[in-house]
Amino acid sequence: MGLIWIKETNPREKLYLEELGLHAETLEELSYLILKYPPLFLDNFVGEKFFSFLSRGARHSELARELRSLQREKAKSDEILSRFLARGGYASPRQQSLFAQSVKEYLAFPKERAEQKKGDLFLSLRKYGKAVAAYERALSKESLDRATKSTLLDREGAALANLFLTERAFECFQSAYALRKDRDIVKRMYFLAKSEPDKALRDRFEKELPTLREAEKERWDEELRAAKTRAAKGPEVREVAAILAEQDAEKRRALEKKIIAQWREEYRSMV
Repeated sequence: MGLIWIKETNPREKLYLEELGLHAETLEELSYLILKYPPLFLDNFVGEKFFSFLSRGARHSELARELRSLQREKAKSDEILSRFLARGGYASPRQQSLFAQSVKEYLAFPKERAEQKKGDLFLSLRKYGKAVAAYERALSKESLDRATKSTLLDREGAALANLFLTERAFECFQSAYALRKDRDIVKRMYFLAKSEPDKALRDRFEKELPTLREAEKERWDEELRAAKTRAAKGPEVREVAAILAEQDAEKRRALEKKIIAQWREEYRSMV
């Protein structure tokens, strides 16, 4: 295993990456994220904040001057990022090549396919609000074929369900299934119905489900039971148990405050 030499940095000069909801403190961290999520860095990223971070935060002032010069020469964002990766010392030649290929493919996508790609990235990152916005932009194109529209609606439904917007999620799944009779979509509708805490909504969802096959229902019920069992052993449950076990009222309130703040922060990170 090789070692990557990290140059001394100024931690007070972090670079906030809005699309990812986190800060980069080093050139190496930023390089890694650009290599991993190229589409999130191609629009409105290369600019003064990026150059300032390189110069003052990562302390690569020469590289910052070089990239600023490229921008003044009207170089495109992908060209500046490619130069950054080539000169930064983190990305291997193979990684640089894969980045260039990924960017080339992405830039060749029609608008709706590019937005779907972004939405899928946000969904994988649990940035559900951003995923919904990307899928909505993709769905705004009127000439989508049925299969593409169904896929976008299905994925938007998944993002909405994770934001607890269950009515909108169910409607997305219904529309997706009407366009493409995929039983996996029915499965998501079934799980959403079974997991809905509001009885009136749950009854409505179950009534509006497509006809279920008995073998499917048995298999999905088993999957749902297994998922609930895993969830019951998760860290949140252990934290709640710790609150219930604490006898001291002040300590219990402190634990409650800490965990509620943590849950709220986790929720914000999804949006």
